[in-house]
Amino acid sequence: PATFSKALYHAGARAMLTELTAAKGKTVLMLGHNPGIGEFAERLARKLPDHPRFLDYPTGATTLLRFKIDNWAEVEFGTGKVKAFVIPRELV
Repeated sequence: PATFSKALYHAGARAMLTELTAAKGKTVLMLGHNPGIGEFAERLARKLPDHPRFLDYPTGATTLLRFKIDNWAEVEFGTGKVKAFVIPRELV
């Protein structure tokens, strides 16, 4: 089931990490506003993707990360493996 948190509205990377570490379930989708969501993706990544738009994180950009964890409470900055990054323009 989906949950919505007002704490994510215009949140920074640290607040987003707090929300993520409280998540339940196998897969989590987090949506947010810039600059917070771009900083969050950058700080979660162990290695940044080789994409010219990643660091400016345009509106609608999406990053898929994988973590070697058993529980979301174990997520820390710098531990996610970027599996994909895409911007809306690339979807047409």
